[in-house]
Parts: sequence; C-alpha cells; structure tokens
Amino acid sequence: MSVHAPGHVPPELLIELDHHTDLEFLRDPFDYLERLRGRRALFSTAWDGFWVLTEAADIREAYQRYDLFSNYPSGLPARTGAPPMIPEDLDPPDHTKYRRAISGMFSPRRVHQLEQDIRALAGSLVAGLRGQEEIDFVAGFAVPLPTRVFIQRLGLPLDQAQAFVDWNNSLLHALGEEKQRANAEVGRYLRDLVAERAAEPRDDWISELLAARVDGLPLTQEDVVGMTFLLFLAGLETVTAALTFSFNFLARNPGYRDQLVQRPDLAPQATEELLRYFSFTNIPRAVTTDITFAGVSMKAGDRVLLCNSLVSRSPDENADAGLVEFSRPSARHSAFGMGPHRCLGSHLARLELAVALETWHRHITDYAVATDMTLGMWGGTNMAIKALPLRLGRAG
Repeated sequence: MSVHAPGHVPPELLIELDHHTDLEFLRDPFDYLERLRGRRALFSTAWDGFWVLTEAADIREAYQRYDLFSNYPSGLPARTGAPPMIPEDLDPPDHTKYRRAISGMFSPRRVHQLEQDIRALAGSLVAGLRGQEEIDFVAGFAVPLPTRVFIQRLGLPLDQAQAFVDWNNSLLHALGEEKQRANAEVGRYLRDLVAERAAEPRDDWISELLAARVDGLPLTQEDVVGMTFLLFLAGLETVTAALTFSFNFLARNPGYRDQLVQRPDLAPQATEELLRYFSFTNIPRAVTTDITFAGVSMKAGDRVLLCNSLVSRSPDENADAGLVEFSRPSARHSAFGMGPHRCLGSHLARLELAVALETWHRHITDYAVATDMTLGMWGGTNMAIKALPLRLGRAG
C-alpha cells in the first residue's frame, strides 16, 4: 500500500500512517494519533500518499477553506462505483443549496419530535438485555439503536436490518472488490427504492426529499439517491461508533459509570465529553492548487487527512484535554467535523447518544468488559470497535 514520496515532501516528514489496516494504529488509534504531535504536517506513504495535519488550528482552517481543500471526491482510498454523496461530495456554493434542501429534516424541532420513539426503542433494547450475564454490546445495543431509527425514517423494511448493517460495514470498512461490490449493490437498491417512492410517496425522508426543490426545481431521482446514500452511510454508523468507544471507556472506568448511575441527568454533558475524547472520524480532502500550508509545500492533487481527534484532544482547545471530565463547562470538539460540511445529523446523533446513556444507566448499573484480549477495531474514515463483550452485574 505504500508509495514513494513526491519530490516536494521533505524526507524528515515521512511516516507510514495506515489508518485502515495497520495493527499498531488499530490497537489504540487515539493514542497513535497523539504521538504525531510535534510537527504541523506529516506525509504518510500509505494509500498513494497523503498529508496529515496535527495542529488544531490548521485542521480548523482546512475545514473552512474549501477553496483550498476540496471535498470532491477525496476518499482514502477512493470510493469506486458509489453514487455521489450529496451534499457531502460537493463544495459551496452547490453544497450550500443542496444542504439547505435536506437540513430541515434534522433541525432541532424535527429531531425533538423523534425523542419519544427513540426513548421507547432504547428502553426495549435495554429490557431485552437485562438479566443476561454476558452480552455483545455492539450487536445487542450499539447497532440496533441507530439502525432502527434510520430504517424507520428512510422507510426501509425492518426485517432487512442486518443486510443494511452488513452493507454499511462493507461501504465504510472493506477495501478493494468487496467495497466496490457493496457500492454497486447499495446504489442499485437505493435507485429502485427512490423510484418506488416517486411513484407512491410515503411519510418518510425519501419522499420528503423527492418533494424538495433546489433553485426552484425539484430534485432529480439521482440527486435523491445520492442524498439517501449519504444518510444510509452516516446514519447507520456514527452513533454506533460513538457508543462503542463510550461504553468501552465506561465499562473500564467504573467511577465515570457510577456518575451516570447516580446522575442520569448528566447524560447530555457526558455525551459531549465522550464525543470530544473519542472523536472517531478521519476526514479526507484534496488540495485544489499549489500552496504553502501548515509550514509545508502542498501541490494540487495532494490529499490531506483531517483527524478530528487531533482537534478534540488538543491542549490548545481544552484545558486538561487528556482527561475525561463530565463537569467540563464547554467541551470544544470536532467530532462532527467543522466548516460548511459539518455533520447534518449532529442534533439527532446527540439525542440518540444522550438517551442511550441515560436509559442504560437507569436500568443497568454495573457492567465490565468481559475479556482481557485487545478488542477488534474498524479503521478508516469512521473508526469503531467491532465487538464489545460486557459482563453485566446489578440491574436497576
């Protein structure tokens, strides 16, 4: 996977950061990234080569400067055979227009309307786990919670939930032919689904998108396929990933767990702090023109990886950034990205995470990781723990 460094990259800046498959990285990606601090920019020779920015201020600026760091298309490795993710794969001003068409579905008001159903779902999942001695938290809770929320709102059949999860894992974490095959399969499935909704609208997000307009014109079915592909990809994974890291930490640190048991109302604050401490996304960009940035020479076509953990755990962003503090007055983090491409579904993700923390700790008050083995990790753009065996103790 490694390449020779381009001539404009000084040898002393070379590293081989493979955030997809390197076992050292996957053992503890957050610690691995912390060790990169010291130089503002490094160049990885993995995956055809890419820059890694290490200072929070530079990463923030790169997110804002879409004229210099484009989001179209810049995957590491490249996404092949997939529908374009609209508006994520676009830069302003086109991005702004399409984002406006979709953003209303994720406004605080609309998200609040889903809270009762999310609470009922979280409660039923917890009830199904209570009384068991050992569970896989990922399969039993972290996956089904966001998956069922999104399946319902996208109007997808619930009995195909596992197929959607498998597709999503391949889309986000597989490489080569498996990834390309999943891209093509999901693309075909969503095109058929969007055509069905165009012929027979329902009360779901896809039908709502088909009724939306950009520049006074209705969206094309292919536009809606691209938007649905983005929702499918992001909605099934983001909350799951956050839950895996959060509960792994809480299971290994009973003092923090007990804070939530004693004060379930701390859940929103704990959500923000755990998102900060485990900012699990690594976002690629493509350099649009020859520039000097972060003290190095970058050429048009170079790719850049923006690791959100390097912002969220930066001592320039938060005091005692290396500690988890649920009482932190304001947790500055980039878990949802920054700039015009900031995550559309952040309000919904925050609600799901806070409800999960509150509901779980009202009913399951004692749990621990049930293995001494290193946990398997998904790498790539969205990092997550593959399976989290928990031994359950007292129930509330």
